[in-house]
Amino acid sequence: PTYVLGVATIAHWACEPRPLHIILNAVAHTEPGDSFRYATPEEKTIELFYALGGGATGFSYWWYTPYGEFKGCGADDPAALALWRQIGLLGAQVRTAGPLIVQGCPASIPVTAPAGVWSRTLAIGLDSLVVLIVNDKVASDRLGTVVAPIEKLQIRVQSPAWLQPKEVFEILPEQIKEVQWTSEGSQAVLNL
Repeated sequence: PTYVLGVATIAHWACEPRPLHIILNAVAHTEPGDSFRYATPEEKTIELFYALGGGATGFSYWWYTPYGEFKGCGADDPAALALWRQIGLLGAQVRTAGPLIVQGCPASIPVTAPAGVWSRTLAIGLDSLVVLIVNDKVASDRLGTVVAPIEKLQIRVQSPAWLQPKEVFEILPEQIKEVQWTSEGSQAVLNL
């Protein structure tokens, strides 16, 4: 997933101010001696949020086709079906935030988070800020992904001088949820 962050960041620098569309891999290669598995749902989630943090505003996946040596996520395989379901959930999540994402741009606004938490901010005009949070306590290998959950995460976002926090919410695939937060000086303290 870190590769996606690097590619998105560099591509965003190269194409700005134009929008960046990222194509994320959604295939498994089944050739003997040269094979790789489908991405796990956790890996695809991290890739998507890394791409957003790198400046992407549009996404697609390579590919759905369920046949050939490069089988897409349309294949009748449990790993392909899990990936396809996750792509749908991620699409719903990003579509909800879509109006903010397409207007936003990566911004260097300080976020303080515990070790193992990756964050980036997107500034949207003078009245909104998107804070992207990824659990980086993840290990991937040829067999799959292991995630160490982070319970009761608290992050601090330094409010830019022009922005006074009034409302904080989290966009999940299934709902929009209010976030408990407090204001401490010029910081918003979020309890996730």
